[in-house]
Amino acid sequence: MAGRIETVVKALEQARLDALVAFTTSFHSFLETDGVLLLSGFKPMGESAALIARSRETAALPPCLPTAREPAKILGRAGRSFA
Repeated sequence: MAGRIETVVKALEQARLDALVAFTTSFHSFLETDGVLLLSGFKPMGESAALIARSRETAALPPCLPTAREPAKILGRAGRSFA
């Protein structure tokens, strides 16, 4: 997992981006990859998101969270690190 995070962080630094957010509906497909599963290692069971920041902070937002108008507050209270 640490190797994936480092790869993403290097790409973020090269692109001058602050973070990468992956979202999934967890629709199972043999043709498309699941970004949340690839980034976090967690198999999503509903709409979920994973975040990797250039600062190497990580968070996974499980499907049980309400729709967030202020994602930073949601991450601070209920987000889980997966690093």
